[in-house]
Amino acid sequence: MNAFQVITKQVAEGTERAAGFLAKAAASLITKAESIPLDEMSRRLDGALRALRGEEVVKKTALQIAREMVRSYTFDRETGVSTFTVPASVTDVEAMTVLNQYFRNNLPGFKRDAVNAAGIEWFTKLPQEYPTSCQERDYSQARQITITGVVRGTRGQARTTQADVLKNESLVFADPRDQALAAAIHACKHHGEDVFKHMWVRGCVPGFALYTSRSSGVGINGSHSGNDGDYVAASGSPSPDFKNA
Repeated sequence: MNAFQVITKQVAEGTERAAGFLAKAAASLITKAESIPLDEMSRRLDGALRALRGEEVVKKTALQIAREMVRSYTFDRETGVSTFTVPASVTDVEAMTVLNQYFRNNLPGFKRDAVNAAGIEWFTKLPQEYPTSCQERDYSQARQITITGVVRGTRGQARTTQADVLKNESLVFADPRDQALAAAIHACKHHGEDVFKHMWVRGCVPGFALYTSRSSGVGINGSHSGNDGDYVAASGSPSPDFKNA
């Protein structure tokens, strides 16, 4: 038997084993079909197919996901620009939750979360309550975020003036979800440092500003829509018009 014949035989045997495996799996599922929800049945079949294709079927732990985000994080101290990547299939709220765990594990001296857990629910409701400002997101793909936590020239300015400053820099008000994630990851990577520079920073949802409390982490303040105090600034993200130009 020559080499080609050997390879052909091995492929045939592999195909036969795979067919037998699928047949057994399908028979087992059919037998238990009445007790298995449709989505669970689909998940199991998908897992079997992925295993046959040689794909790694390993669920990442919360700390592994957080570690990926922290490792991806870069910060330019000259410009104040933060960039980081949120892994595929991880929602913004899930990202905040795992970063809280990471922060508590790695910086226990603060005795708090990176993002105030009491306010996380607010972020989940943004697409429903403020659909023109915060749209639903596609979490199926990894997404890279670029954000300036505090944009120069916005401190102590009215929101309308801040909008003009952002526009001149080819920026728009940042999404609060990105603001919170940037602040959380920055704190995780830089020993609790506040990327907001101890200010309240406006985002794309009017009437709200985010801040970092040393005692409770990133929080939301809803009373500064018209407050132009020296401690109120704005966060910016690249304008879609600029990115698509």
